[in-house]
Amino acid sequence: MTRMMIEVTNEETLNLIRSLEALQLLRVVTEPSEPLQIDESWVGSISKKTGEAMLAHVEESKNEWDRNF
Repeated sequence: MTRMMIEVTNEETLNLIRSLEALQLLRVVTEPSEPLQIDESWVGSISKKTGEAMLAHVEESKNEWDRNF
């Protein structure tokens, strides 16, 4: 199921939403679900091998910079 957050702009809209809920077309959830921790939301987005390759590339790039300040 897809979850959405909406902002009700007037009482008539709220009545329409309640009617849709009565018809079992949607369910109103009054309390937001627990937000994911940032690290949990990114788990599995790239493979460990790809991540290690990216980190190695960044380290290599850092070592190539000219540091004449």
